[in-house]
Amino acid sequence: SNKLTRNCKIVQLSDLHTGPVLKRKWVEGVVKKVNELNPDLIVITGDSVDCFVENGLEIMEPFKDFKSPVYMIMGNHEYYCNAPEWVNAYNKMGIKILKNENVVIDNNFVLGGADWGHQYIDDSNHYIAKTFNNAPQNMPKVLLAHYPKCFKEAKEEGVLLTLSGHTHGGQTFPPNIFVKMSNGGYLRGLYKEKNSKGEDSFLYVNDGTGLWAGMPARLGSSNEITIIDLVANKN
Repeated sequence: SNKLTRNCKIVQLSDLHTGPVLKRKWVEGVVKKVNELNPDLIVITGDSVDCFVENGLEIMEPFKDFKSPVYMIMGNHEYYCNAPEWVNAYNKMGIKILKNENVVIDNNFVLGGADWGHQYIDDSNHYIAKTFNNAPQNMPKVLLAHYPKCFKEAKEEGVLLTLSGHTHGGQTFPPNIFVKMSNGGYLRGLYKEKNSKGEDSFLYVNDGTGLWAGMPARLGSSNEITIIDLVANKN
């Protein structure tokens, strides 16, 4: 039936880049705002930190106070900061890290998380196929993928919705032109494309909840906590 059977309110966070600039108080504020939205599900699409566990754990600790189930993938910046240690720390906070694996949410859809390590080079690694390898065939697929340029592969795998980050909406102009070029033409917001079977597939690129300390300035893009409402098919 490949249709959603019930509505689901998802909150997406991405690219918090905590550590050098954004500290614990800011993280507490994000957690509070998300809890007030009362989502069914929270997803975090990578680059949560720019610090190692020994300095960063105290900053990220408020993540244990999320009131909804949380699923997360690692981005390139976690890998710069010893990702396995962060995976361990987040697991202890009750956050589920998806590493090329999937989970069925509420008997309604399959949530997959693709993990490329340091960078996404191209789709020849077939990480998305691997991610949904054993998924039930009759449910819509939602993918957490840090790099938006994997959308080409995701839609061919029949993924209904891909949630990405990494670009920071380009953060400022003119770098946004180069950011767009290096991310498969996807910069920010919602994209809809058809795959080779003619099925619709959607990509949402989050502008980033935080700021990358390498360039802590924004112009023409904004920090965001995103609400995604999945609405069940009536017919």
